[in-house]
Amino acid sequence: MEKLGDIMWDITKYLCGCAKQEAGLICKLEGNLQSLESKWKKLEAVKKDVEAQIEEVEGIREGQRTYEVSGWLQSIQNIQKEVEDNLYQGVQEIQNNCLSKCCPKNCKSSYKLGKNVAKMLTKVDDLTAEGQGFVKGYPITRKPSRKGIGQIPLEETVGQDLIFDKVWSRIEANNVGVIGLYGTGGVGKTTLLKKISNELGKRKPDFLVIWVVVSKERNLDAIMDTIRKSIGIGDVAWSSCNSREEKSSKILQALERKKFVLLLDDVWERLDLNLVGVPHPTDSNSESKVLLTTRLKDVCAKMQAPEPLKVDFLNEKEALELFHIKVTEETLNYDPRIRDLAKEMAAECKGLPLALIVVGIAMAGVEDVNVWECSKNKLTSSPWTNTDFETKIFSILKLSYDQLPDDTHRNCFLYCALYPEDYEIRVTDIIDKWIGEGFICRDMTKSIQDIR
Repeated sequence: MEKLGDIMWDITKYLCGCAKQEAGLICKLEGNLQSLESKWKKLEAVKKDVEAQIEEVEGIREGQRTYEVSGWLQSIQNIQKEVEDNLYQGVQEIQNNCLSKCCPKNCKSSYKLGKNVAKMLTKVDDLTAEGQGFVKGYPITRKPSRKGIGQIPLEETVGQDLIFDKVWSRIEANNVGVIGLYGTGGVGKTTLLKKISNELGKRKPDFLVIWVVVSKERNLDAIMDTIRKSIGIGDVAWSSCNSREEKSSKILQALERKKFVLLLDDVWERLDLNLVGVPHPTDSNSESKVLLTTRLKDVCAKMQAPEPLKVDFLNEKEALELFHIKVTEETLNYDPRIRDLAKEMAAECKGLPLALIVVGIAMAGVEDVNVWECSKNKLTSSPWTNTDFETKIFSILKLSYDQLPDDTHRNCFLYCALYPEDYEIRVTDIIDKWIGEGFICRDMTKSIQDIR
């Protein structure tokens, strides 16, 4: 009986302790809320100090934030909404108290809120202590990973060895800062630039390689955004800039002490490098280079590219080799007449790589000699002239278009022409638009997912 009494006494003490603890959380709610608000503001101040340090380091590209700092910042972001919700609910709870706001109307909800607030206080204290360590000198950065374009997928090239060697000799020369490549659309300028980019990654791994597509409708903000991502300027540092001048200054600060190669593809008019923060390659930075491709030779002069190099058409042998690669030997060997017709069609493309690739891919796998005859006749019906060059190109492209399986494919292809040049078309978005236009499926019994 005495033993049972001891047990009951222990249970009673435990229950009283629990009740006292719960009552304490309710009674201290208002004070804890004030403490949480004050400590949260202190944590936010510490966070701003750490972000300022990160911005300074990342802005000059001496390093990148450590994973520990990134995790700390993420932890603050994760609890922010919960802290703000607790503070808001606390105000409401206290305002609803009875007896001059001393006695809660709902003890259960007040206890639950008090428990959450106490838990948040501990988390905020821990995060503040960790953040103060970063402010006082704990490492917040690590050695930056190599940025830049990296290796670009590239198909086999034909007939570009000579022009490639000429470009590379200028890359190695200290007295050449800007290198210009010009030539007809579809002649292979972009392909050559990709090849150069990949070789830079292999032969000059210490160089920062930056790839920017400029386009006819150029957008300076988009160009600068591409450059800053390539050189490692983070979103926080970038969004803190209030003007284009501040952004160009940040890019300049990151690049002026680096060896870099800026590859500008599809330039239609002079691009002032100063506007986008790129230091012009000079004697003090002679190893850095700017390479540009354009259809217009005078653009090279305006970009201060001496003696620009012309990317020319392929010769007859090179053109036939490229055409054979795209058609495939399996198709060529199906019938002896196909090889003869392929030679005639390749000759009709006049050494323009774009034409050879488009026609070659269109004819790949076609084993019907009559189709080859018909396609060859379509090509020869539109003669090459200097004054009607585009008409001939479009007739070549139309041959590929006609080879599409049906009108559904043709309509979907043509729909892409509604977008601006170099616009990034999201696959999911355009599929929805094709469905809306009725191109893909008119069966109303099928779900959107089935149609996709």
